[in-house]
Formats: sequence, C-alpha cells, structure tokens
Amino acid sequence: MADTVVDVTVPVYNEEHVLRVSIERLHRYLTTEFPFGWQIIVADNASTDGTRAIAHQLAEELTGVRV
Repeated sequence: MADTVVDVTVPVYNEEHVLRVSIERLHRYLTTEFPFGWQIIVADNASTDGTRAIAHQLAEELTGVRV
C-alpha cells in the first residue's frame, strides 16, 4: 500500500475569502496525519473573484497542490 496515492479534489466557486486558510489546513493535515501519498487538486468552477489566482499561488507555494 505504500504506493497508494489519494487525489483530494476541492471544488471551489468564489472562495477567495477562505481558500488559502482551507487549503493550508488540509495540506497540513495530509502532511502530518494522513498515512498515504496524496495530492490536492483545486477545481475552480469559473469563479468571478480572485479564487483562481489564489489557487495558483497555493500550487506554487505548497508541494502536492495542483489547479
């Protein structure tokens, strides 16, 4: 089971006000507590605020985060 990788998909729409805190919290949990390999995929559903830009920043800053 060491090669098991779990994709955690987070669908978002206009979440700029909470996205950073939410993804950082999820990333911290997966990094410290989750027993399998993982990646977080932020799936933006055509947000009209700054959600997409924040998602891309997080993908650059945090290992295992994709948009």
